[in-house]
Amino acid sequence: MVIATLLLSAVVHVSPQQFPVVLYKLSMVTVAAVVAYWIDRSLFRDGAQARLDPYMTRDLYSAARILARALIYVGTVLGITLGL
Repeated sequence: MVIATLLLSAVVHVSPQQFPVVLYKLSMVTVAAVVAYWIDRSLFRDGAQARLDPYMTRDLYSAARILARALIYVGTVLGITLGL
């Protein structure tokens, strides 16, 4: 968080006209993450969280579920930030 704040202040200091662009891009990524979360929750309602318990042994379903979640997040964030 400290490094991000320092980099943001460096952008403001070096090129203040780019500050609104940086805020716009950060808000796009944040909105995309929220949308991806709700897409994931709506697609996998039943027991998706219970199967990812860190104390349970990992099985093929858990691995596939983690991969599916990652792909949903990547696709949503890239789609929204690239404007598709």
